[in-house]
Amino acid sequence: MTARPPSQTATQAGLAALWLCAALACASHPALRTADRHDATAVADDEAEGVSVLPCPTEATCKWSAPCKESGACHAVDCSCAATASTDCAASLGCSRHGRCTWRRGTCVTGADADCQASDDCISLGLCTAVAGECLAASDQDCAKAKVCLYGENFCVAFRGRCSPTEAQCAASSSCHSEFKKCHAMPGACAATAQECASSEYCASSGYCSLCGNFCCVGPNDLCAISEGCKKYGLCAKAPGATEPGKCAPGSDADCAASQVCKKYGLCVLGPDSRCRQKCATDASCSGDGCDWAGWCHCVDHTCQATLPEDCANAGACNPVACVPKPCVNDCAPQGGNCCDPHGDCEDWPGLWY
Repeated sequence: MTARPPSQTATQAGLAALWLCAALACASHPALRTADRHDATAVADDEAEGVSVLPCPTEATCKWSAPCKESGACHAVDCSCAATASTDCAASLGCSRHGRCTWRRGTCVTGADADCQASDDCISLGLCTAVAGECLAASDQDCAKAKVCLYGENFCVAFRGRCSPTEAQCAASSSCHSEFKKCHAMPGACAATAQECASSEYCASSGYCSLCGNFCCVGPNDLCAISEGCKKYGLCAKAPGATEPGKCAPGSDADCAASQVCKKYGLCVLGPDSRCRQKCATDASCSGDGCDWAGWCHCVDHTCQATLPEDCANAGACNPVACVPKPCVNDCAPQGGNCCDPHGDCEDWPGLWY
């Protein structure tokens, strides 16, 4: 065999080394490893480096996927599922529900009024006009035939793209005169304002002093301890785990012990359901007002609770209560109307009040 000149061998060896180095660098970099994802060596290297490796979806997996059904993403494109034509969009729930029936630049959008007018959102919410790729209520005519206008809520005025109530409707609504104070017209709903929440009677009585979305709630910085509910019912702390709308609840035995319901009814300890309860050692300890009027006749976890249908069937005086305890709460559920305390104070019996 004829030996190559040393200079030629060194040159080829150097080029081979540079090529190999570059190839290894590309293969080892997770962001640049775009070759066959099924390559066993590449997968093993990725797993060794802690990089999660998922195979690209196939046409079949896209076809049977949830995104295909919901948004028309039924075809494998660039290692993901995507819509490729308006026929994909038209067959999706996004079309039938929200009018997203037209394909544009890889996604399903609203392309014409006809897309909106055949959708559930048009029938229910009056979102019948295509505006900038989505369905909106562009006029009162859009709202006039919608369920939200014709049945119940009476939201018949187009306001910022939604069928909405009038200011007068909101002011006269039951939600305006509740702790939520939803008294003003907003797009698609009656809503409260932060100022109204802070100044309402429910802020003083029950701690509903903050604005959560469009209604008043017990916020993270509200002081339940200064509310009337604290003095009367021991509702002196934000309820454990409570999120919007939130509410005040007894936070300790001390909250219950300092309350009026302790002095009036003997409900002086915090029960497992975050209510003030009567402390007990045996069922015999549960005789009295709590048993007679709320069905709390049995000692469970050292507090009196309702555990049997007859506890509830025999409870109360103003109106009957349901004959089965509420699940997981061990309370009797009112069938309707007012519940009375033993002193004839309707709607004032603790435990059935909050």
